[in-house]
Amino acid sequence: MQTLTREFTSDAVNELKLDPTQGRAQVEFKNGNKYEYTNVSKDAINSLISTAGDESALLPSIGRWVNQFLVGAEAPYTQLA
Repeated sequence: MQTLTREFTSDAVNELKLDPTQGRAQVEFKNGNKYEYTNVSKDAINSLISTAGDESALLPSIGRWVNQFLVGAEAPYTQLA
């Protein structure tokens, strides 16, 4: 699992960890809840990672990304905390 190392601000998300090989993502929300999502689009993960690695690139809204590719995509999930 790779933590998104570039700083981001979000009203909903504290931390985002990504595993492009397995298509998994772990999200810690501001309310303290943590979830692991599986069957996440590997292309979406790789795109976000490559954008985050380019300091000159503008990061997409992390909350929007989570909503689009995890919550809205109805990716299977397990609550961790």
